[in-house]
Amino acid sequence: MNYCVRVTSQTWIVISGSGSIKLKEEPMISVGIDVAKGKSKICIMKPGGEVIMAPKDFRHTKNELQRWVVQLHSYDEDVKVVLESTGQYHIPVVKYLSDNGIFVSVVNALR
Repeated sequence: MNYCVRVTSQTWIVISGSGSIKLKEEPMISVGIDVAKGKSKICIMKPGGEVIMAPKDFRHTKNELQRWVVQLHSYDEDVKVVLESTGQYHIPVVKYLSDNGIFVSVVNALR
């Protein structure tokens, strides 16, 4: 699993699971997901706070997750997804997105 720290609106520090550190400077799409039991809310933004998609609910079904994978792969810019660790509810979302080549960073709000 990779960890990502935002430095500026277009600069990120990426720390891989093996401990390597990279500084990435590029425009990217930021995706925030608020995970709950059986459904989540997703919001998509560009650097500078430009909202591409206002918060929208989606269910944790294969069809809906696949629809988001296709949409996230359609952007010309790098896409980073950030979501909060929510007990076990986030696990299927993280697995599906990661298995389909989407960068996902899981944040523990208690730390």
